[in-house]
Amino acid sequence: MHHRNRDFDLWPSAVDRLRERLSKRAEKLVKLQMAAEDAELEWEAERLQEKVGELQAAYDLSTELMAADDTIAELRRENAELSHVCERLVESQERVESCHATLAAIRAERAADEARKRVLWLSGII
Repeated sequence: MHHRNRDFDLWPSAVDRLRERLSKRAEKLVKLQMAAEDAELEWEAERLQEKVGELQAAYDLSTELMAADDTIAELRRENAELSHVCERLVESQERVESCHATLAAIRAERAADEARKRVLWLSGII
């Protein structure tokens, strides 16, 4: 009765071989999955790096634009100040011209007074 079936004796080694093959396939599948995940992560990292570059460029541009806005605001302030100075210069020039006209009128009046005095002196009235 110790008579064993030969197929039955081979069964554990066949199961072991099948398990080993299955284990190798599972290991290969896990490696392939890991490689696919690594490739996907690498692709995502590249896209993120590109996005960071784009965001950095946008930030740099906005910083330049803010600096340009500050410069424009400063130039506008300077322009307003210069405009005010120009208005004061025009007013001063107008006052100077008015003073020159007044001086010319005073000189003309003095000259006329002197001419009248001379006429009166020559006429013997004075």
